[in-house]
Amino acid sequence: QNQDLIELYFDKPGEYDISMISKLGDCQDTSTQKVLVLQKEITEDQNQDNQNQQLGNIREFNVYPNPSDGKFFVKVTLKEQKDISVKIFNLANNTILDQKKQSDKKQYEIPFTLQVPSGVYAIVLETPYGNDIRKVIVK
Repeated sequence: QNQDLIELYFDKPGEYDISMISKLGDCQDTSTQKVLVLQKEITEDQNQDNQNQQLGNIREFNVYPNPSDGKFFVKVTLKEQKDISVKIFNLANNTILDQKKQSDKKQYEIPFTLQVPSGVYAIVLETPYGNDIRKVIVK
């Protein structure tokens, strides 16, 4: 934690309420957001290097077309053949809208079709090298 940032770590999966208190003079306001912490589905290899090298092993992670009409592809290229998990979240309430697991490839091109209202949605990629996130805009 510093004056601009706080990092939170959760030991167990679950739904957590995170609250922030803002103060200005004698005024105070509290904002609360629910955070969904999931069980990690992809296990990490025991002989990995540091996190920077791990994420460097994810060669490509793209979403196209973006913005989309709810039909889009997630393209993932890894340095080596590894299993992946891709989850789509509604940012408004942290619900999982779709998830797909793929295995035994270096390159994945995964189609998704969401029938959701217009908005911004989160795409979480889980690999043995680490996790990454992208956003997709649905028109």
